[in-house]
Amino acid sequence: MLTSLEIKNFRAFSHLVIERLGRVNLIVGKNKVGKTTLLEAMQLYDAGGSVRAIASILHDRDEVRIDRDAGTAVPMLDMLFNKTAEPGISDTLAIGPHSIDEGSSEWLFISANDVGLAPRDNGDFQRAGTLDVGSLTISFRGDPIGVPREKLLLRQDSGQKPAVAAPFVSTRRHSETEIGLWWDEIVLTDLKGELIESLRFMIPTLLDIAVIAHPLDPYRRMAMVRTSNIAGPIPLRSLGDGAVRLFTIAVALQYRSFCSERGEVGRFLLVDEIETGIHHTLHVRLWKSLFRLAEIGDVQIFATTHSLDCLRGFAEAAVEDEAADAQVVRLEREEEEEETRAVVIDRQKLPFVIRDSIEVR
Repeated sequence: MLTSLEIKNFRAFSHLVIERLGRVNLIVGKNKVGKTTLLEAMQLYDAGGSVRAIASILHDRDEVRIDRDAGTAVPMLDMLFNKTAEPGISDTLAIGPHSIDEGSSEWLFISANDVGLAPRDNGDFQRAGTLDVGSLTISFRGDPIGVPREKLLLRQDSGQKPAVAAPFVSTRRHSETEIGLWWDEIVLTDLKGELIESLRFMIPTLLDIAVIAHPLDPYRRMAMVRTSNIAGPIPLRSLGDGAVRLFTIAVALQYRSFCSERGEVGRFLLVDEIETGIHHTLHVRLWKSLFRLAEIGDVQIFATTHSLDCLRGFAEAAVEDEAADAQVVRLEREEEEEETRAVVIDRQKLPFVIRDSIEVR
């Protein structure tokens, strides 16, 4: 488990330090302060800077441009790096534990190579400050590896399987195929029972779940459920967006537990805007369930929220569960300041969150 975190030169973070992390970490703060960026940094670190993780991060934000000479989309690698005051970018981003020296193998380093000006569509060059990164050098637990930009062109028709590592439950889009692959790994294990049990706080009548091929598209997957009060199986989606959201989180968490049992690289579950689709009356039970599953499965959770109800539910659940290793991380940045700072609210201070509302957006 990662007990501290330091991020240098990644997107909006020139230098961010979180001196202490828990088993479950809820990230709060104003809009555009970097909550989702923090999850992306964890996704990148969890995957060891893999080509697939880099491509996923860029593609999810549509950070590509058209190279008309080559007739293809080009990933905007410069978007990974923090923009400095001077036109240009710094050479290297770094992500790792704050408690270990930079030279440790636990640090991820990604360096930009072949930096030049990016051409406009009409062939002219962009103004200074808009840069084109030709390749990357990645170093994590081994010798540095050079990665040309062409390796990051993951197209829909490339025939490449979607990644199943580093689950990132995003609000932007979910890959039904990817969720199906997570499901396939746990369906014949005891983790399926844990998953069903974790969903019963929202669907008390739930008996069983299956993920099958979609009847209208064999390349898609869909979840079907059987309940005690409805005859025959029904689509999970018919029970509402909240049920689908919880199922996605539960499958990702149990898949992560499966990876941990096999000793595979990858330790985190990342959930952006975890309150999406969840009624405020269910937040306490949601967090209690996640605290238990994270501990059982040896998974570290990082989640963001814009909801004060979600934050209060987190705090109440942590106070009631004396064994919970849970904390809130508030990201802050004043308008005139360039650097983001992190304020840790640990379990001992969480009762004050219930009493005194803190700003979450």
